[in-house]
Amino acid sequence: MDRGGELLEVKANVQTIVDDVKKKGDTSIKYYTKKFDGVEINSFEVPKEDIEQAYSMVDSEIIEAIQLSASNIRKFHEAQVPEKLWYIDVGDGMKLGQKCSPLESIGAYVPGGSASYPSTALMTIIPAKV
Repeated sequence: MDRGGELLEVKANVQTIVDDVKKKGDTSIKYYTKKFDGVEINSFEVPKEDIEQAYSMVDSEIIEAIQLSASNIRKFHEAQVPEKLWYIDVGDGMKLGQKCSPLESIGAYVPGGSASYPSTALMTIIPAKV
């Protein structure tokens, strides 16, 4: 088995998808969601009614555990954010620094089906909001 060759093939396939998404945006996301997950989506926003229905189908202990995990993840990532903008003077009038700020919106792929993990959503989305 040529794992190096397989890795190169996977990398090329992933790059093709990334390039396609860069060019076509949401249209590509919808295409690949249908291709890989067999799901046709019309909107990326989940209606409030669907969220409420999903909550009603999950045991309250699981919801509490997910909420606790979300709180812990949020606290951890908030602790990583510097309190203010910082920079250093590297010479010749150049300054380098960092400012952390939350993103207004993101796209996050969270697989569903038989291998769905709430932790994927939590660990992908919460840091972006912090």
